[in-house]
Amino acid sequence: MKKIIPTILCIGLALLSIGCSKGDPVVLNDFKSIPHEEVVYTTEVKYDYEYTTLSALLEKSSIVVLGTPTSEIDIGDGTSDFRIAVQKTFWGNEQKDLVLSAFQHQFDIGSQYIFFIQTDDDIFWIAPQLQLIDAESFFMVDNEKVEVPERFTDISKDISVDSLAKLISESASIVKMQSTPKSITERLDGTSLIKQSDYIFTGKVLDVTYYSKRAGGIATVSIIKLYKGEKIAETEIELLVPQGIIAGETYLFFRSDGLKLAPTRTNSVLKQGTPEYSSLIASFK
Repeated sequence: MKKIIPTILCIGLALLSIGCSKGDPVVLNDFKSIPHEEVVYTTEVKYDYEYTTLSALLEKSSIVVLGTPTSEIDIGDGTSDFRIAVQKTFWGNEQKDLVLSAFQHQFDIGSQYIFFIQTDDDIFWIAPQLQLIDAESFFMVDNEKVEVPERFTDISKDISVDSLAKLISESASIVKMQSTPKSITERLDGTSLIKQSDYIFTGKVLDVTYYSKRAGGIATVSIIKLYKGEKIAETEIELLVPQGIIAGETYLFFRSDGLKLAPTRTNSVLKQGTPEYSSLIASFK
């Protein structure tokens, strides 16, 4: 292999010398005189937004408010909690003050915005989250004028806050807007918990990983005994679990939608040794 490289190099140099000996050499400065297509490069990024009209945005919204961020708390996973002082509520339950989860430094403290918000009541959050419909579903407000993003083709670019409020009110009577989802924080009694579960089993948590201080994590669970559900082929499975699960401990798991979800946020994973664990285990015997 060591002999091949010099040979190739020599052949290459020979061909280069032959090519240069025929005709006039090409000077780099003469490149512009050679026919070629001009290539224009741009760094502009184009986003394919799902919501490009006010009505589409409103259909997903649980809350629409005019408010001012007063503080930002870094959560540590690329997001922050912004405390919003609300001046007007355009849609949803009347708000005086709320906490919105968004990207770090997404809003200027003290500035005024119109926020289009959804309520995320997912099982694996510690508590229901208020989040934007998408990363840019907010309009900045300056001196009662709304700065409408260009992607919204059905809203005047120089619209006032009052005019937009009227437009939202008119649209709300036409489109089917989201209502605040039913909370899943309530505990279920034993009978209801068993009834709403597709699978019930005890398992030892081999390891668990959390990527956020308040969201759920991924746990590897070794199944000990199955009390409800079809036989699970694997002896070890990965599950989404709520905060607070400890590797090395044994739990009683209640799962819905197959193994994907859990019936409640608060009592679908019960640690071995707790009174509720012992009571429910006894009911299966």
